[in-house]
Amino acid sequence: MNASSKRLNQRQRKKKHLGEFQVFGFEITARLKATPGRADIDAMLNAFIDMLDGQGLEFGGGAEEGAFDGFVASAQRYGKVDDSHREAVRAWLAAHPMLENATVGPLRDAWHSWNN
Repeated sequence: MNASSKRLNQRQRKKKHLGEFQVFGFEITARLKATPGRADIDAMLNAFIDMLDGQGLEFGGGAEEGAFDGFVASAQRYGKVDDSHREAVRAWLAAHPMLENATVGPLRDAWHSWNN
């Protein structure tokens, strides 16, 4: 907990997503190989979401114009995401035959790290 969080009471930290209520996640990006049809893209997205559900994660993003990108975070309100989740997602993206040049970003604060 940083110095500014220590001044706040628990209710304030919860409202501002600080301290023990901080939420982390990571960005993903990949390119779609060739130009798959909409049905193939939907099937790939469904398989990806099923894999994330098994890990207790959720995804915001999608696949458009050859790009597949978004943000992955815990499906639980204040759930934790760690490097093992990042590695599981990285392995799935690397193994999928429709994707190439997949990257998984570092863990970042889902609420407060967007201006960095």
